[in-house]
Amino acid sequence: MTDEILSDKLVTEREAVPRLAARQIQEMIANGTVKPGAKLPSQRELSIKLNISRSSLREALSILETKGLIQIDPGRSAVVCLAPNSEFSFAIDGLERSTPEEVFQARLLLETYATRLAAGLISTQQLQHLRQLNDEIRIALRAQDLDQAAHSDLALHRAIIKYGGNRIFDQIHETLQAPMLASHLLPLGAPGRLWEPILEHENILKALELRDPDSAAYYMRLHLIRTAGRAGIDEALCISW
Repeated sequence: MTDEILSDKLVTEREAVPRLAARQIQEMIANGTVKPGAKLPSQRELSIKLNISRSSLREALSILETKGLIQIDPGRSAVVCLAPNSEFSFAIDGLERSTPEEVFQARLLLETYATRLAAGLISTQQLQHLRQLNDEIRIALRAQDLDQAAHSDLALHRAIIKYGGNRIFDQIHETLQAPMLASHLLPLGAPGRLWEPILEHENILKALELRDPDSAAYYMRLHLIRTAGRAGIDEALCISW
């Protein structure tokens, strides 16, 4: 616990400037100062406007690119992809484009029940695999590799669904890999909350270890609501779903 708290403090202090800049740029996109499809001002202009160094600005742009808000082309121009909390910038095969709210509604329905099923079936070896994946997330966060953290997070949730034993649930989740990955990336833009998923996963894994379906489902639902909050969705709204 102490290790995570200290690491979180170091990450927060080191990334405070880039993350603040990322939020300021995100506000420019949200209020229409820069519209989807348009280029952001040059790095030189932005660094002057935001009063930050070029290196901090590049980190801020990287955060926004990871969240899918901008795309940086080979010439280093940053183009706005979409407005925050609007449609994801991809389509699901055979389905309409989806909003973050829709994806989290689906996750609450699918993953909460799958976790309940997993509590009655999971093996010691499978629990160890889930712990390894949670450790991978921890290692990626320490290295500030948000992309890897999101992929390992997705793998952990996918494994729980698989261990629930319902092949239809597993197939549905596999079909929705693109929006699911985005829903794991978006929360990583929340400053000061990077380590929360690690502790929330530990609560879920402990309930699975105890083979307690009610607690496992409760902690998964709570984790998904808080994850949605880190992605910018009102947690009070999520509780009502």
